[in-house]
Amino acid sequence: MSASKLKTLLFFSVTVFGGIWGDVSSAIAETYLPGTEDVPLMPGFEVLPAETVDFDTPAGQIVLVTMQSRDKTADSFFDFYRSTLQALGWQYQQKGYFTRDKDTLSWHVEKKAAPTRIRFDIFLNGGI
Repeated sequence: MSASKLKTLLFFSVTVFGGIWGDVSSAIAETYLPGTEDVPLMPGFEVLPAETVDFDTPAGQIVLVTMQSRDKTADSFFDFYRSTLQALGWQYQQKGYFTRDKDTLSWHVEKKAAPTRIRFDIFLNGGI
């Protein structure tokens, strides 16, 4: 293959696949909880931005996220996050509480009846 054909093929590949990857990575990134890089938002739940806080402290990052769902239950939420977080390296400690290195993650069911409301408290790198 000639050098000019190789350059054309390389340019085409980077343009096409770079564009596709950009779209895919944007879609993936939008599914994470605000302030996190790898805690996914469970399908069927929506984040309540007015009840979300994300700030840094000298000891680490604190992320408080409230979410709700009109059709998902607290039990389905627990099942989803127990399996998902463990796959991401979080260690299950007890219902609603996980750790990973210096990170801790817990949640509190604020309302079980529809709409189900749950608040995450996430402390990254110690947080406090």
